[in-house]
Amino acid sequence: MTMTRETRIELRSSDEEKKEFEKAAALVHMGLSEFIRFSAHLYAKDVQEKQHTITLSKLDTERFLDALQTPPEPNENLNKAMADYANMRSQSNHFDC
Repeated sequence: MTMTRETRIELRSSDEEKKEFEKAAALVHMGLSEFIRFSAHLYAKDVQEKQHTITLSKLDTERFLDALQTPPEPNENLNKAMADYANMRSQSNHFDC
């Protein structure tokens, strides 16, 4: 699949960085622009994925699973919130015509 490249991105780097980029690009048989674009894209996806992933310790995993399997009884605040929500939902249904 060929992508149309419509946007230009410019960056500045030191001579040393550019040489490192060029060496790495040559090792994987890519041009410099292609290598930088590919590397930046991979890193961007990795950063986004890590922001959407929660990693739990073994203890936290056990606590989480235990809470799912044997949830605590709802307290007064939760019962009130559920009643308020049910009331709100029933009132909004009166306006659905």
